Amino acid sequence: VALAQFGYVGKPYALTDHSISGLVPIEHLQEAANQAPGINLGTGAVNFARDIILKSLEINQANIARTAATYAASNKTTLSGTSQWSDYSGTSDPVSNVEDYKDVIRSKVGLLPNTILLPYTVFKKLKSHPKILDRIKYTGRESVTTEILAGLFEIENVVVGKSIYQDADGNMQDVWGKDVVLAYTDTSPVANMGAPTYGYTYQLSGYPVSEATYYDGDVKSWLYPCTDSVSPVIAGADAGFLVTNAVA
Repeated sequence: VALAQFGYVGKPYALTDHSISGLVPIEHLQEAANQAPGINLGTGAVNFARDIILKSLEINQANIARTAATYAASNKTTLSGTSQWSDYSGTSDPVSNVEDYKDVIRSKVGLLPNTILLPYTVFKKLKSHPKILDRIKYTGRESVTTEILAGLFEIENVVVGKSIYQDADGNMQDVWGKDVVLAYTDTSPVANMGAPTYGYTYQLSGYPVSEATYYDGDVKSWLYPCTDSVSPVIAGADAGFLVTNAVA
């Protein structure tokens, strides 16, 4: 009788608390009440604070996913010159490259990747890439979409990272830069899981959460705190592949 052992091996992690308060000066509340009683500045303050927390989480996720040292030498590559997908001279071939990267993941974990994350700067270049346009010229489609790329790459989920943020010098930066990530991810309930998966974002149940509003006399404003308790981790780097500088 052959026996198959089913189990889990975990890695230690710690949830990190992130808190930020939306601020509404008391004079703004008074003006809003006088001009348009239906305006709820408190709700806007909470949503603004929550958006900042979620953007911070995405930046952390991107930083972890784009750290080359996390991956084995076989599971990462850096494109340059004519190999970059922004080179339309005839040398670069995104679809062929992705096929090779998929094979690496399959050789490590026995599964093909089901997700590819394309930064917006990369997605924009792929939409005009001659070899991709040539593949769809008889389909009747006028533009390259994520659905078309999913078909060409034969990957279930094509995600475009569009978020940007302002750095310390005041310059706007793409959260995902120019780096592509392929991964096999399994988000099934724990009872159904047994396959390796690329990563998780551990989050305290019910978070992010809005806390009790309070008045701060020092700034003469109402504060609307929002808190998250979360930790993104890469659980199985062999289930991922990092492409650094996919475009120039």
